[in-house]
Amino acid sequence: MLNQRDLAYDPTSKNLYVSDNLTQSIYMYAQALNRNGEVGPNKRFHLTGQPWGLHLQSNADQSNPDQGDSLFIAIAGTSKEVQLLERISKIDSGIVSASKKIVIPGATDIRGITYSSRLDMLVLTDYGSGKIYIIENAKQAFTTQGNVTPTRTIEGAQTKLQTPIDVSIDDREEELFIYVADNAADNANNNKEQGKVLRFKTTDSGNVAPNADYQFTLTPVSIHLDAR
Repeated sequence: MLNQRDLAYDPTSKNLYVSDNLTQSIYMYAQALNRNGEVGPNKRFHLTGQPWGLHLQSNADQSNPDQGDSLFIAIAGTSKEVQLLERISKIDSGIVSASKKIVIPGATDIRGITYSSRLDMLVLTDYGSGKIYIIENAKQAFTTQGNVTPTRTIEGAQTKLQTPIDVSIDDREEELFIYVADNAADNANNNKEQGKVLRFKTTDSGNVAPNADYQFTLTPVSIHLDAR
């Protein structure tokens, strides 16, 4: 690997998936929790485009196993794509075509991605334009494929979004929040190493202030929420 960007772990198969945008590949490490040191991947999937953010919908997340084992991939750069690899544990190494994909026409650089099966909601970050895209009825969007207009877009000065790099969702009934990692410092702070996590409601849209924000002295590059 040359430039690792995101990780996704499948607790059912115990496979770890790692994205590398420079090699345009996803690397899979089997039985990852039992491995240590300098080890090679068990599989390498070469994609069209530069994979960045990953979200694994494992069988453990689904009552129907046939709906699990799917990897959502945010493709960075100008392609504006989100690719879906279904039954990824059954795919062999090599050049891989997406099972399904959608395109966000107005996007500039999609990097962060998360999906809630309970809400059937896909959330993406646009690093280039400082926006959050919320797509409801995501299963239908991937079934139809092609261009997709987000259900809602969070954007504007009040959001404090600058370069949102990743996103995670808390889909518990009493919460329903979106957490966004942004690796840009506030304009009022000259410390270029400072980043932030911003929290929005899943129903937010437009130029809205975050429900909460958290400042860091380090620069966040990814986020994962363990909400159980």
